[in-house]
Amino acid sequence: MPLASLGVTVFTIAIGLYLIRRFLLMTSRINWIFNITVAATVCIWLVQASGLWANLLRLRVPR
Repeated sequence: MPLASLGVTVFTIAIGLYLIRRFLLMTSRINWIFNITVAATVCIWLVQASGLWANLLRLRVPR
């Protein structure tokens, strides 16, 4: 996926997140959970889009 396309997608997600936080009233706890969920989902999506997901799954922690 081209870098410009990734940038536009992340920008669109950020604008959507801002609009949801601005116009939907949520308690601070629900808002925090929502932000963490969106951030984690976007990070995983970016790692998959960049092709690094398979390398991360093969990564092993030594004992």
